[in-house]
Amino acid sequence: MYWGKDKTETVSLKPKREFSKKFKIGFVRGLIDTDGYRRPDHRRYVFTSASESLVKNKKNILEELNISFTEFKENDPRGYRTKYKIRITGKDVVNFNDKIQPRNPKRQY
Repeated sequence: MYWGKDKTETVSLKPKREFSKKFKIGFVRGLIDTDGYRRPDHRRYVFTSASESLVKNKKNILEELNISFTEFKENDPRGYRTKYKIRITGKDVVNFNDKIQPRNPKRQY
């Protein structure tokens, strides 16, 4: 992991470094287990971060694993940090679950 002056907004994987597929799956699993949530009523996973670069890391890994997602950002209504989000829905939830296998019981389907 790497971060700049403000860890919350700059945390990411170390640049220009190669990571194994096993590491990447574990990285995404850790993110969903800690900074993500599951919406069973909508069959959806959502990951949120204030770090645009961390979300970019996750997007790149999901693309490598052929897991489709949508991304968006929203401004905090209280004027705090911008939130960057990735949403995985529908059949891609099954694909994500099969490949990533979240360990947090609250994140499993």
